[in-house]
Amino acid sequence: MNRPLRPVLALIALALSTSAYDTPFLTTADMQVHYSDTKGLIRSEGGATLFVHDRIDSVLVGGKKLVIAERGDNWVKVDLPAGEHAVEVTLGDRAGNYPIRLTPAPEKRPLVRTPSELAKALAAAAPGSEVIIANGVYNGWRVSFTSDGTAGQPVTIRPQTPGGVTFRLHCELRIKADHVVFKGFRFEHCERTVLRIEGGSHNRITQCQFLYCGSPGSTFGHILSIYPDSHHSRVDHCYWTGSKAMSLGIRAPGDKASCPTHNRLDHNVFRDVYRIWINGQENIQLGQGKHSHKQSLHTLVEYNLFHHAWGDGEIFSSKTSHNTFRHNVAAHCPRAAFTLRGGNHATVDGNIMVGNGNGVRIFGCDHAIINNLIAGSQSSAIHFYSHNQGAPPQRVLVAHNTLLNNTGGISAGIIDDAFRDNRVVNNIFASERGTFIPDNLAGHVQVERNMFHATGTASTGLEGREAITGDPMLAGKHGLPRLHPGSPAIDAALPLNAVSHDVFARPRTTGSPRDLGAEELGAGPGTAVQRLMPLIPGPRQDNIDLYKKAVHVRGDPADPGGLWEFSGNAAAKGEDILTTPGTEAVARSPLPTGDFIAQWEYRPEEFATTAGVRLADASGRAWYRIHWGGVAEDGRPAGLIALEKNGELIGRHPDTVLLRRNYLKSKGWPGEQWGLAVEHPNPELWYRFQLVRTGNRLVVTLNHPRLLEKGTPRDDWFLPVLVWEDKGLIAGPPVTPERFVIEQGTGAHGGRWRQFCIYEHGYIGDTPPPAPSGLKATVDRPNVVRLHWRLPPETPESVTIDVYRGATRDFEPTPRNRVAGRVHGILHEDIVDDNQTYVYKVCSVNLLGMRSPPKTVGVTTPPGKTSWIAVTAGEVDNISKPLALEEDAETGTPFVWGPPGSGRRMESPGADGVAEFVVDIPQAGVFHIWSDVYCIDSAHDSFFVSSPSFNGGKPVTHYTVPKSRWLWNLVPTGGPVALAAGQHTIRYHLREEQTRLRRLLITSDLDWRPYSGSVRDTPVP
Repeated sequence: MNRPLRPVLALIALALSTSAYDTPFLTTADMQVHYSDTKGLIRSEGGATLFVHDRIDSVLVGGKKLVIAERGDNWVKVDLPAGEHAVEVTLGDRAGNYPIRLTPAPEKRPLVRTPSELAKALAAAAPGSEVIIANGVYNGWRVSFTSDGTAGQPVTIRPQTPGGVTFRLHCELRIKADHVVFKGFRFEHCERTVLRIEGGSHNRITQCQFLYCGSPGSTFGHILSIYPDSHHSRVDHCYWTGSKAMSLGIRAPGDKASCPTHNRLDHNVFRDVYRIWINGQENIQLGQGKHSHKQSLHTLVEYNLFHHAWGDGEIFSSKTSHNTFRHNVAAHCPRAAFTLRGGNHATVDGNIMVGNGNGVRIFGCDHAIINNLIAGSQSSAIHFYSHNQGAPPQRVLVAHNTLLNNTGGISAGIIDDAFRDNRVVNNIFASERGTFIPDNLAGHVQVERNMFHATGTASTGLEGREAITGDPMLAGKHGLPRLHPGSPAIDAALPLNAVSHDVFARPRTTGSPRDLGAEELGAGPGTAVQRLMPLIPGPRQDNIDLYKKAVHVRGDPADPGGLWEFSGNAAAKGEDILTTPGTEAVARSPLPTGDFIAQWEYRPEEFATTAGVRLADASGRAWYRIHWGGVAEDGRPAGLIALEKNGELIGRHPDTVLLRRNYLKSKGWPGEQWGLAVEHPNPELWYRFQLVRTGNRLVVTLNHPRLLEKGTPRDDWFLPVLVWEDKGLIAGPPVTPERFVIEQGTGAHGGRWRQFCIYEHGYIGDTPPPAPSGLKATVDRPNVVRLHWRLPPETPESVTIDVYRGATRDFEPTPRNRVAGRVHGILHEDIVDDNQTYVYKVCSVNLLGMRSPPKTVGVTTPPGKTSWIAVTAGEVDNISKPLALEEDAETGTPFVWGPPGSGRRMESPGADGVAEFVVDIPQAGVFHIWSDVYCIDSAHDSFFVSSPSFNGGKPVTHYTVPKSRWLWNLVPTGGPVALAAGQHTIRYHLREEQTRLRRLLITSDLDWRPYSGSVRDTPVP
C-alpha cells in the first residue's frame, strides 16, 4: 500500500493549529501545564484562587463557569476544590495584552516597595514566611535573597498579584539560599542576567515571565542563570519571548566539586525568539567552554515548549554530560535543532519536533536518541557532527523514532574513522523527499530492522540488515501519527533492552515483539505524560503586510519633500530627502486617530550620524521616540535601537542593520566588516522600519539583511526590535500620537530618508486580490522579454505576482509552467529562443496564497543570433553519488544537489560527488560562465567547479548568496574564459550539501548579466 504522506501531514497541520501562545495566564494555584494562553491544567489546595490574564472575563472548569467571588481589572478570584483541574480562562472585550496590575488584589499582610524594605523583610524571614512585593514597576533593584527555608516550609517571595510586579531595565536578583520559592514576577526589557540562583539548593522559580530581556549589546550571557554550587533547583512554568541573549542557562565550571547538578527545567515556554546574530540566544544552555563536556550535570529538561524560538541554531545546547531531555515539544524553529553540542551520555527521549531545521544534532558519545517523533524538518531529522572539537559520535543509539517527511533521514558531516560504533535500529522512515540513510555511513553506523517508506523523490540509501520496505500505515491523531492496527510495523522490532517504554513513557510489551517507531500501539491506556505535554502550536503568522488596510498618506517620489514641514536644512536628492544634522521634519498630515502602521527607509551618510522619529501628541510635549545610530568610544557603530517615552528609556535592541558585532576592531578603525575594510556605511544598505500602533501597544520592526527566513518574498527579513504596551505606569499616561516627526541628530553629515507611508491598521481579508492592470510585453533586446504591469492600488505591499508561460492563449497555469513567482514590479525573461511566440499569464497573489484570475499577453521574439548556451540540470551527462539529480516536487524542475547527509568537503573535491556537463561551443570566443543556484543558508551555499578548459583544470570555489531563491552567480574563473570551438566539459563537485544547481549558462556577451532566476524584482514604488 504505497500511499502518499500528505494526508497524514494535513492531519498534523490541523492539530498544530489548536494552540498559539500569547502570554499564558497566571494563577496562585500550582500550574501543571499550559495548553494555550488561556487553557491549562492546575493543582489546587482548595479555597480562594486567583487567575490573571488581561481582559479576563471568567474561569471555566469542566466547561462550566465558576462563580466569581471578587474581580479586579485583569484578575478574578474563584473558589476551587482541592485537586487537579483542567481550566479555561475566557476573555472579554477590553483592550491590551499584558498583565500589569492596575487594580491589585486585596492584601492584608505587609508589602515591601523598595530594595531596602525587601532586604529587611528577607533578613527577618523564617521558614514558611511569605515576602510580598507591592504591585508596581521597578528599576534598578539589586537584591540578594539569603534566608533559608526548609523542604516543608520554603520561604516564598511573590508579588501582591501574580504578574503584578514588573522589573525592568537594570535589575539583578540573586537567590543565595536554600528552599526559596520565587513566584509570579514579570521582567521586561531587562538588560543583563536579571535572576540568578547562586549557590543555593532546592530552590524554585515558577510562573515568571521574561519579555524582551537580554543584553542589547551581546547575544551571549543568560537572562536566568543557575550558578555553580546550585543543586536540585527547579525552573518551571516560566515564559520567555523576544530574548536578546540566552534565555536560561546553567554555568558549569572546570571544578567538578562545585558543578551544579540535578536541576530540573520543566514546563517552560520559549516563544518568538528571533535570530539577531550568528551565535548566542540559545533557549537553554547547559555548560560553556571547552572543558564543560567533562562535567556531569544530570539536568532534567522536560515538558518544555519551544515555539518559533530560533535565536540560535541550537534550540537547546547541551555542552555537558549525563543530561536528559524528554517530552519536550519544538515547533516551527527554522534553522534550529535540539543539539548535543558536547559531553556524553545524554538521553533524548519522547520528544516531538515539527517543522524545525533538524530534529537532533549530535556530538559526543554514548547518547540515546529514542522514542521521538521528528516531522517536517528543513534538513535531515538526525545529524551526526562526525568531526568537530575532538568529539565525534561513538556508540550513539538511535532507536524507535518516527521520522516523517523530513528533507533527509540521518546525515553526517565530515566522516573519518573516529566516527564509529553507532546504531540505528527499529525506526520508521517515511518521506516524499531526501535520502533516509546515505550509503557513506556504512561502516560508521550499524543499521538494522528499520522500516523505509520512500515516496516521491525520496530514496532509502543504506538499508542495512533486516530492513522492512513498505507503508507503515500512519494515521494522524492529536498531532501524533499513530500506527493503524494493520500496520506491518507492529510487532516488527528487534529486541532492545535499552528501550523499555514508548514516546508517552508507557511500557513496551514484554515477552513478545515490540512495534517499530515512537509509539507502542498496544501499550495500554494513557499516562500522565500525555496530560502534561504541551500541545503542538501552529506556524506563526507575523507578516505586518496582512494588516496594511488602506493608505492614509504616502510620500510622492516626484516631490519627496512635499510631505514635510522642515526645521533646518533639507534637500531632495532624486526620490530621497537628504537632511543635515539638527534638521527636524513634521509630516503635514496628522496621524490616523485609530490604529496605524508607519513605514520609512533611512540611510546614514556616516557611522557617527544619529537619527530618530517621534510620535508626538498635539501639544508636542508628550511623545514616544525611536532613535538609532552613532558610534561608541572605539569608533565602531553603537549598534542600538532605543525606545523612549517623554525622555525615559523604555528598552533597547541590537541594531540589525549596523550590527556592532559585525564590525571588527582587530586592525584599527576604520576596521573591517566580515574581513572587508569599512570606512562608511554601505550605500546600498538601508534601514527599513515598520512601526505598528494598536491601542497602546507599539511594535517596531527592522530589516535584518543577513538573516533571511526561507520563503521570505523580499530580500530583507523583518525582526521585531521593540515591543511595548504602555499601561500608563511609566513617564505619565499613554500618549495619543497625532504628529509624526523625523529627526536628524548628531554627526558631521546627515542622512537620507525615503519610502514614507502610513496605513490604517486592519486585516486585509480572506478574499482573492484584484488582478494586475496595464499588462504589456515587449522585447527589449534579442531574446529578452520584458513584462510590466501595475499592481492593484488597494494593497500593493501585500500582493506579489506569479507569471506562467505557455504556447497558446488557452493554456492552464500550473506550477510546472510557472516561470517566475513573487515578483513585484517587472519581469525580465532572458533565456528564451529567437523567432518564437510566447503567451504569458499573470496573477496577483496575496500573503495568504490566494490568486486573482489571470491576465494574458503574448509576444514574439525577433529572429537573430543568440549570444548564449543554456544547459539545464536535467541534461547532465554524468553524475556520481552523493550528488543526485532530483525534481522539485511542485514544479517538476530538475536540479543537481547533495541531499542531506552528503556531507561537506571544504578543502578540495573528492573523486566522487561529481556532476559533469558536456557543452558544445559552436564558435571560438571569450565567454562568461554562470550558474543558476539555490541555497538556504551560509552553511549550504557552494560547489567546487572545474574544467580542463579553464584555470588549468584546478577547481574553484563557487558560492551563492543565501536568499532562499534561485540566483544567477558568475563562476569565479578569474575573468572571461577563452574557449575553442568544440566540446568542453564542466564539472560541479560536492562542497556543501543541499546547494542546488538548476542551470548553467555560457555567454559571449560579457556585458550581460542574467536576471536572478530570469527575474529581476523591482521594489514597489
